[in-house]
Amino acid sequence: MPPKEVTRCRRPGRSASVQGGPAGPALALRWSRRRAIKLGLAASAGTIGGVADSAVLLQAAAISGVQARLIDWRGPGWGWPDAVLLHTPWDYTAHLGEFAAWLAAQSARTPMVNPPAVTEGNLHKSYLLDLAAAGIPVPVTRLLRAGDRVDDRDLRSIFGAGPVVAKPAVGAGGRRMSRLPDVAAVPSSDLVSASGVVLEDLLLQEFLPAVQTAGEHALVVIAGQVSHLVHKVAAAGEFRVQASHGGTEQLVDPDDATAELERTVLPLVGNLAYARVDYIGDRSGGR
Repeated sequence: MPPKEVTRCRRPGRSASVQGGPAGPALALRWSRRRAIKLGLAASAGTIGGVADSAVLLQAAAISGVQARLIDWRGPGWGWPDAVLLHTPWDYTAHLGEFAAWLAAQSARTPMVNPPAVTEGNLHKSYLLDLAAAGIPVPVTRLLRAGDRVDDRDLRSIFGAGPVVAKPAVGAGGRRMSRLPDVAAVPSSDLVSASGVVLEDLLLQEFLPAVQTAGEHALVVIAGQVSHLVHKVAAAGEFRVQASHGGTEQLVDPDDATAELERTVLPLVGNLAYARVDYIGDRSGGR
């Protein structure tokens, strides 16, 4: 098989525990016979009214006897929940230091669904280099730190003459991500100054044409079991698959690639309450 590039609730009154890996418990709570668990869904100011899947999540919580409420992670109200689930705090990229401090303070007083160390490890996309070091196929990637000077010769020795993708190391939703014709164009990125100095940590990655032909897949795992697989397709002429860039998505049946990821990638993240693995096809465009 060609390589893939890795870009249940119980009733109230019963105990429930979903344990995490070495980083600590993802969630270890006991339902009270006197009241339901109160679950705070961390959101951003722009998503406090909910997004497409918020209603489904709130309904599932209610059916399970859990009181759930969206709360702006930057706002008041965090003395209310018994546990916290990161739902849509999507503006963390613009407030990274503040978000990291909130995460540390909140997790010290309230259990988090998934250990905070897992979240911290995913804030900076350098985790892709850790996956590569563990033998997981990822696109050829180079991390440039803020203050580094772009070295065209060094980058050309890594990427050759092909197109590359430049993206912020702290980012989400495809924002400020660009496809460049080759490494010579890296200084034209808004992540690099006119004099070739990197303004903030960024990742350079080889461009994989499969993202425009086979699309991208997102495998969602809940409590160690595959929940669903989402196929994302970029709009014509676009390489970013997010809906904000015209992309579309649909549920598809798990396939051989799903089994491969279960075998190779999921053991690396441990027994988390939930996890997502994004992947695209091989360099030839196959799946």
